[in-house]
Amino acid sequence: MVYRLIKISLFILLFFSTSLFANVAKVVAFKGDAIIVREGKNLQLSRDSKILKHDEIKTKENTKVQLLFKDNTIISIGKNSSFQVFNYIYDEKNKKYEAKFSMIKGTFRTITGKIGKIAPKKFNLKTKSASIGIRGTQIVMNITNTKEDIFCTEGKILVQKLDTGVSSIVKAGEFVSISSNIPKLEIKKIKPNDIKNINKSITVQSNLATDTISNDNQETEASTSINDNIPAATNNAKVPVATPDSTPVSNVSSNIAIPTMIEESKQRAAEDKQKEEQEKAKAAEAAEKERLAQEAAKKAEEEKLKAEAAKKAAEATAKKEEADKEALIKAKAEEDKLAAEAASKKAEEDRLAAETAEIAAQAAAKKAEEDKLAAEAAEIAA
Repeated sequence: MVYRLIKISLFILLFFSTSLFANVAKVVAFKGDAIIVREGKNLQLSRDSKILKHDEIKTKENTKVQLLFKDNTIISIGKNSSFQVFNYIYDEKNKKYEAKFSMIKGTFRTITGKIGKIAPKKFNLKTKSASIGIRGTQIVMNITNTKEDIFCTEGKILVQKLDTGVSSIVKAGEFVSISSNIPKLEIKKIKPNDIKNINKSITVQSNLATDTISNDNQETEASTSINDNIPAATNNAKVPVATPDSTPVSNVSSNIAIPTMIEESKQRAAEDKQKEEQEKAKAAEAAEKERLAQEAAKKAEEEKLKAEAAKKAAEATAKKEEADKEALIKAKAEEDKLAAEAASKKAEEDRLAAETAEIAAQAAAKKAEEDKLAAEAAEIAA
């Protein structure tokens, strides 16, 4: 039982050790002096060095290093530079992908590989001042203590300034300069001289990390064995090779498993152009739909306003007719009231006249009676 537990423990330890310390990249070209900082220890970098997750590579004066990752991503590092593999996962079986690299200082060129195509949102470059997202891209960077120049030589990138959160899309043939005293991102066109010296300082293998803006023909150096965990695409390729003492040796046939990136770059450029055209077409279609929708909405709003105006007009007309009707009824009622009052007044006058006439008749009868009595009295007296 104890023996089985020991075996299981050893298996688990071996499994996690293999997973944790698995190679993620290989040095495919190297000239000069550089170290790998791994778990606090400094290891001398050589052409046979394997790169692990979390490794930091520091180069010295007159040094060039080129790394080939499992997904065919290529990172070229120039002199006096510091680069770290922050995180890297390339698991085609379980479809897990992530590439996060830190460009701390110096000069770099990056050509994205399969992760950039399969899961571009999982591919990220970080500097002290910026975060860079990619879309099938070649990027050249020159990072100093005061300024960071980020060039997009193929595809396009999303650059976000970390301190302000300001972001901008940088297309092929454009670059941005980032410094602490400039809050915004100003996009400029790349001129060949802008990155000529950078290219010279980082060009190690001419058929790998090259750009479409400035391509210098130079002698380059390559390692002679990079088969471990790295996808092979070109074997027995004849390339210029430098011996360890940097003496050039030409036409040496090396068993080099370096993918030929020129065709892939052209293919990526064509795919990016096709995607860009599709995006433009979709954007134009969406804009047309938006325009038609806005026109329809505007027309509907106009019809609504017309209907509301007509409704208000009809309500006003009905209200006026109702008011006129009420006025007529009120006027008629007033007339009838006045007529009734006039009739009542006349009846009262007629009654008073009748009473006056009756009183007058009574007075006349009384006087006649008095006159009769007086005549009788006079007759008696006589």
